Amino acid sequence: MNNTLVSDRLLLTFVNVKQRLECLLSICRIHEKPMWTGEDDCGEDCRFFGPYQSDIEELEKSINQISSLIENLQHEKSENEEDKPMPDYPLCENRWTLNKIDEIDDEHPFDLTILAQLSKYAYNSDENLDQINSHEDLQQIDSILTNTINLLDLPPEILLHILSYLSPFDLVHSLAPTCQYFASFILTRVYSHLKLSKIISVFDVTQMLGYLPYLQSITFADCHDEISVLTWSIWFDRIAQISSNLQQITFQNTLLSPIIICLIVEYFSHSLQTIVFNYQQTKAYEKFDLILALFANENIQLKRFTASYQLGITNFGILQLIDNLKTIVELNLLYIEAISDE
Repeated sequence: MNNTLVSDRLLLTFVNVKQRLECLLSICRIHEKPMWTGEDDCGEDCRFFGPYQSDIEELEKSINQISSLIENLQHEKSENEEDKPMPDYPLCENRWTLNKIDEIDDEHPFDLTILAQLSKYAYNSDENLDQINSHEDLQQIDSILTNTINLLDLPPEILLHILSYLSPFDLVHSLAPTCQYFASFILTRVYSHLKLSKIISVFDVTQMLGYLPYLQSITFADCHDEISVLTWSIWFDRIAQISSNLQQITFQNTLLSPIIICLIVEYFSHSLQTIVFNYQQTKAYEKFDLILALFANENIQLKRFTASYQLGITNFGILQLIDNLKTIVELNLLYIEAISDE
């Protein structure tokens, strides 16, 4: 694990994010198109080319937001270094303070209550249809093995093979609660797929992510504006520090922003292979062109990109992605109305 303070890592990341946003802003200003109003003088096809003034305004808003975050974090760090008796002020609406941030990497004893939190997010996924996922099968495996040898006596490699036949749901709900050894073993060596929805506490989620070094995919569902940019960055930093295996991120009905996309590129450029943006029920974000353009980075190893029911996609965003993302294998834009054949 990196020995630098979490706040120092975040500051460096925020500076890089600001630079990415400013770079895209410059490109957008060069290629800016007038907003289509539906009038004849603009032409039917004008709306397909972008970027528009609203895109530029969104980027300027994001740059101001990340600049403010940098300034506040730098101020808190300078006050802390001078050992002034200043209160530890919250840095965002999720109540993160400088002390709470820098305590994230501290070693904590394994806590079985983490299972209660994780069990809220364990789910039976269609991806696991080829796995054994019933309680009867779990009991049958346990019965066969315990008649001959104690499961706790098996070498880790054999135990990993046995547990590979069980779904994440069964691992967490049925096997992990039986003893602390299985709880720790499953969380730290087996559990690889996580779906976060209906967040109960950003601090609990942060702690839980620290127990999942083999995390390969994560889904954020129904996460709206109650999650601050600082919280997103802390979660991504936590995952990146614990695991180098994250290959897929899925957003479903989650409020998006250019900053979140920049954070993904910063933290997971060498591991992320699949990104999925599913249906947005609230349709609160209509600048998906910016998301496409921000993923247009030659350092990221992204191979599969899927977006469905998204708004604000034009030729500008698609061409930015295709021209600059050298590893793309699949580009799936589903149920997108505003795309011309050109």
